[in-house]
Amino acid sequence: NAIQEQYGNNINFDYKINDKYYKLIFLTEDNYNGYVAILKMWIANSIMLKKENKELIFVLDDNLNNEKTETYKKMISDYGKVISIQDFVNIKIENIKN
Repeated sequence: NAIQEQYGNNINFDYKINDKYYKLIFLTEDNYNGYVAILKMWIANSIMLKKENKELIFVLDDNLNNEKTETYKKMISDYGKVISIQDFVNIKIENIKN
């Protein structure tokens, strides 16, 4: 799934539900150290979409739940809504019912 932003670049996202775009982020031991650059890219994507009145929601699955991942959560929450995997599952279920 991708949407083209105002400068012609594609922004890939995982789901679109009711005009909101969702990006799933899984923090694990395997990807832990390289995630700062990826999160910065998604912050930039969120800023680009906000300029077009589109909302990007970060769905965060934090398997580590430590001080560093709390910092990551704070970092992305300044630029978009952050929800848990369980909240996202509930949104999907509610969307299917309607």
